[in-house]
Amino acid sequence: MNFSLGKAIKELRAAKDITQAELAERVGVTMSAISSYEVSGRLPSYDVLVKIARVFNVTTDFLLGMGKKDVIDVTGLSIQQRETISRIVSEYKDFNGLRSSINAEQKKSYAKWLGNDYEELEQIKNDRFIGIEEDEDDDEE
Repeated sequence: MNFSLGKAIKELRAAKDITQAELAERVGVTMSAISSYEVSGRLPSYDVLVKIARVFNVTTDFLLGMGKKDVIDVTGLSIQQRETISRIVSEYKDFNGLRSSINAEQKKSYAKWLGNDYEELEQIKNDRFIGIEEDEDDDEE
């Protein structure tokens, strides 16, 4: 577990182009502490782990290698707004899962129900924003 934590911190830091010194300042530890986390010589305290997760907008589970889920920052949103976002995410997950099992007309109807027109969703798919894979059967319908 130590190795995956250190590797995760180092990869996230490199991806955001943040130095060890900058990360250390943001989470309130020394640069040598960050270095030792990255080489798995030491584990951060729970408080520091949470701060590191916040800096990179990931979960502590992700840092610990327990999950690979994305995080959406809903800070400042009302409960109703958070619930709306949750429903939207669920609907898109359902749409992505159903895509392979419904015909073209059903896809268009479902896409419109989600508030997007079908062509826009096709463009998004082509741009790989939501990762929908096209069925070969769709071309035959």
